[in-house]
Amino acid sequence: MAAKEGGSRFSEELPMKMTAYRGVNAEISKGTLSAGHLVGEVALQGGGKDPPVSKFNVPQDKRLLQLNSVRLQARSTLGKAMSQAITTVQNYYVEDTNGRRFVLAGKYVLADVGGQKVIEIQYFPESGVTMGGIGAFERVKERDLKPDDEFVLLFLVDPGARIVGFSSGGPNTSKDDLTAEELTAPR
Repeated sequence: MAAKEGGSRFSEELPMKMTAYRGVNAEISKGTLSAGHLVGEVALQGGGKDPPVSKFNVPQDKRLLQLNSVRLQARSTLGKAMSQAITTVQNYYVEDTNGRRFVLAGKYVLADVGGQKVIEIQYFPESGVTMGGIGAFERVKERDLKPDDEFVLLFLVDPGARIVGFSSGGPNTSKDDLTAEELTAPR
């Protein structure tokens, strides 16, 4: 994984208002997703009969960073094995100017699956997600993602934190420098 230049933001908004979805252990109240997993076809959103969902429920003492990302494609056998391990473990974190690390709270993707544009969201803000805490997407297979698919990692960070780095975890992984992105959490 790598951070993709541009497009990252602090926001509680889902990428679209969802009204036609299947929820897996989804906690939804008053238009917000508190936790869980949602899957739906993009073309059906807005016209569905499910309770509308348009926001993530973010704890009052946190801000939600939506980090625009890209899944890098490994070419060698060793690279593919390492990439699979990193994707399985998902020990992703962002780091602020004070060296504080904020771990993955969720992710979402908008991608073509069998000729249909699909949105898939996973959000688990209270779990203290660490290694392997967020599962693989169900309908969208990460190995099939294309560079132009929208893939966003979600991190809960402290108000005022200035995010300057992203890492896919582990001591042997490089950290993406996010300084130029000017990602400072609202107070």
